[in-house]
Amino acid sequence: MTDKTQTDRSLYYITLIIFILSFQNVSGQAFKATAVVGANLSQIDGDNEYGYRKIGLSAGGKIGYGIDKNKFVNLEFLYSERGSSTTFFASEPESKIVLRYIEVPLIFSIHDWFKEEKKYHVVRADLGFSYGNLFQLETPIGDPEAFRNHDFSYILGAGFQFSKHIGLSVRYTRSINKMLDYTDVDGKQITFRGYFLTTRMEYQF
Repeated sequence: MTDKTQTDRSLYYITLIIFILSFQNVSGQAFKATAVVGANLSQIDGDNEYGYRKIGLSAGGKIGYGIDKNKFVNLEFLYSERGSSTTFFASEPESKIVLRYIEVPLIFSIHDWFKEEKKYHVVRADLGFSYGNLFQLETPIGDPEAFRNHDFSYILGAGFQFSKHIGLSVRYTRSINKMLDYTDVDGKQITFRGYFLTTRMEYQF
């Protein structure tokens, strides 16, 4: 592990802790703070592997601001592991690409099916964009230095609340820009673009 990777990882965990601790200072009807944890199922266009077989952790938190009774703007801060794999549980380095990002999505949500007695909406639809910073990667394909550090993606998703505090969400994320685009020593053009599915549990404070 390089010094840069260690520094970036330490910075991520410090920032995540500050983000989570700030939840206790969020107050008022307009704001909602939520902790999230789940899994990404990802793949990469261009690596000759097919299927969402790379399983990775997605975890962090979000703060939502109510702009109407059923409409929210949400800012999230996430650890997001993506990539591709020949099988779901491949352990050999040559069988998988692992990309670890600090991800900051900005999501617009519309909520519906309000439960008056419990004071929460049961379902919601999500639409937004995300910025990701690549801080660590493992790859048997291509030049690691050629991977782009910055990722811009769009997000489509939906959520379901089991109670006022506990919910489940699913989302589809696809990169707008290429994560890798270069010509190797043999003159072969290699282009990668990532996308993934996320399922996660959410706890609203």
